[in-house]
Amino acid sequence: MLVAVNRPPPASREAAAPQQPPAATAPSAAPTEPTAPVPEPTETASSGPTAAGRGVDTSTLGVLGRLQPLVDSGRASGRIRDDVALDLTNLISNLRTEVTAGRAVDVGARVAELRRKIDTRLRERALTADAAAELTGVLDQHGG
Repeated sequence: MLVAVNRPPPASREAAAPQQPPAATAPSAAPTEPTAPVPEPTETASSGPTAAGRGVDTSTLGVLGRLQPLVDSGRASGRIRDDVALDLTNLISNLRTEVTAGRAVDVGARVAELRRKIDTRLRERALTADAAAELTGVLDQHGG
């Protein structure tokens, strides 16, 4: 089997003008470097307009981004019961998805729903008082 490999010109010709790559090359077994840089995405879910043309609520995404690790660590440490952690994770994930997609969402009502869930689960002793305080403290940063 014969494999053609594109190699740089010999050292004696390196100073010469750069050569244009051939228009078509035979496929090779060796991986090749891309000829043009791959463009990086210019917008992220938390920083730019969405496909719907609305701005993304970065404040809400920030709060949700701080809330989820608290739920995860509370579940892992036993301060939040597994089923409660799943319930809170679903609420957080659904809200994050809607906000990221730029959908019209009543964020204040959804934050109030999270607060009610936390309060209810605290009364049921399904999460500890310190876990509830941490979660509501993050929600307080949103102001909703």
